[in-house]
Amino acid sequence: MNPTMEVLTIVGTFVAASIWMMRTSVQHQRNMTDRFIRHLEKLVSTNEEESKWHRAVLTKLVGAVRRNSQLLMKIQKEKRDESDRDAGNSETKMPIDSDRF
Repeated sequence: MNPTMEVLTIVGTFVAASIWMMRTSVQHQRNMTDRFIRHLEKLVSTNEEESKWHRAVLTKLVGAVRRNSQLLMKIQKEKRDESDRDAGNSETKMPIDSDRF
């Protein structure tokens, strides 16, 4: 084998090995990117499901707080009415007789 052929063989082998390494590297990078994208898509879908669940729970909570507030206002009104009646009844139950004093 002459020196020119040896140099061409070495250069050809180097170029072929470089191309093979680049191709393998790109394939690994593509696989890693695909896995990462699948992971992100899974996170997004999980977050959407959790968001729907939180929305439903918050809606129920708002309804419960609204009902409790209405009940508290009703109880407060009843107590106010009761205290007004008691104030009016105490005056009628215990009339002040001016002759006694």
